[in-house]
Amino acid sequence: MIKDLIKSLRKKLNTRGASLVVALVIFIICSFVSLAIVNSSILTVQRTNAEKKEEIAYAATTQAMNLIKACIKDDATYRYEAGVSATQPLPAGEPKIQGMDDKIGASVKTMAESVAANGAKISKDITFTSTGVNNKLHGTLQGKITMYPTYTIMIDVWIEDGDTDYPLTLTIPGSAETVKEDTLGTKTSTGAYTSKDIKYISWSKSGMYVTSKKKAQTNP
Repeated sequence: MIKDLIKSLRKKLNTRGASLVVALVIFIICSFVSLAIVNSSILTVQRTNAEKKEEIAYAATTQAMNLIKACIKDDATYRYEAGVSATQPLPAGEPKIQGMDDKIGASVKTMAESVAANGAKISKDITFTSTGVNNKLHGTLQGKITMYPTYTIMIDVWIEDGDTDYPLTLTIPGSAETVKEDTLGTKTSTGAYTSKDIKYISWSKSGMYVTSKKKAQTNP
């Protein structure tokens, strides 16, 4: 009888031990599954937040770029005469650059005169006044306009010091041609005129295009 009791106790202990091991294994598996679900949820939230920030950055730079493009009315031209263009008074209401709104045309005129006189590229920071997405930005909307010796213009827009960025660049192809023009009031007795060099600078609206690329640095 005692032997039977001992066998019965051993059997119960073995059964309970096995059940305890099984329960422990199930607990560990459930813990890993729960941890995986929590991690997946955290990653999903982080990914969603990152996507929202990128959407806001994209909306901000796109809005700024659209404002700039709206200032390019047509293929633009400018008549540059050395020593005269920079100080020559303009008729009332006449834009400084034909084909461009004066919001950007004034800067383009000044830069074109600098390039024509010095033959070197020139850059200038630009600012934006817009509504809608700017108050949601994690950073500051910045811009820069650069004119190269070929008179091609590149306008960069990006988010400075932000969590994310969506930089855009507008390229406006430029060119120039120098021609000889007679100077009025200099006609001699032989019918000849003193000539002067006039540079006609132009920019193509139909040829302009916008590019974008993600980059590590916020400053273009």
